[in-house]
Amino acid sequence: MRYVTLALMLFSANLCAEDHLVVKQSDVTGVWRCAPDHEIVSTDALTIYHVNGLSSGFAKTSVYLSENNDHAQLNIYSNGNWHLDGNFLVDEIDEYNVEAKNQLGKKIAKKVAKEINAKDIRFSKSEILSIDSSKMKYRTEDGEKGSCSKLL
Repeated sequence: MRYVTLALMLFSANLCAEDHLVVKQSDVTGVWRCAPDHEIVSTDALTIYHVNGLSSGFAKTSVYLSENNDHAQLNIYSNGNWHLDGNFLVDEIDEYNVEAKNQLGKKIAKKVAKEINAKDIRFSKSEILSIDSSKMKYRTEDGEKGSCSKLL
């Protein structure tokens, strides 16, 4: 009986190993488009993960305000570094630059820049749940799931 239990344990371990996702740097390198949508903020973002570990990004963002159902439009630019930690994508942004695109955007741009440049927001670690040549699915540290499409 002991051998049967041992054999079943080894068989189970092999099944788990075969299903284990292995993410390589070459899987992530490229241009990705992500469009997370929340109740208050709508974002269309492009991120470039360079082979040398650098990253750059651009996000067109709308923040919905209660004032007459209007929204503030912002463009957000970033530069930083990235690396893989197993199947976790780690992003470390040097600084976000925020540009107002309309009058309401001008009202909130400085506050948004201050908030997103807080050290804890410039660092993120997302678990890659699946990845192929055209799509990546991930889960943030907060447990939110998202997906991105690979453009190049």
